[in-house]
Amino acid sequence: FLRLRTRVWVGEQDTQHDDSLRSEPTLDALQGSSRLERAHRWVQALRLAGARDSIGVVPTVHTVAESGHDFAQCARRGDLAQRTIDFLLLCQQRSSVTHQCDRRT
Repeated sequence: FLRLRTRVWVGEQDTQHDDSLRSEPTLDALQGSSRLERAHRWVQALRLAGARDSIGVVPTVHTVAESGHDFAQCARRGDLAQRTIDFLLLCQQRSSVTHQCDRRT
């Protein structure tokens, strides 16, 4: 899966520690204490693994402005639905040309 183009979207205000976020001291120390921090750490881990295996894909984190952990809010304020469609269409276009969607330009 490291060869797949990966984009992680997270609300820039998704820093609240709520009941649905699994949390314990060891887990928080490893992954981060908020979804925003976890998104950045997850992408960093993917980048390190890809670099270790000489894979040219560079996963990215994209923050959604003025948004927390609410999909509707991210869709309204950050145009998340259109950004997702654009990303998927870009992958599809690249796939039809190169038979893979694993390189960033």
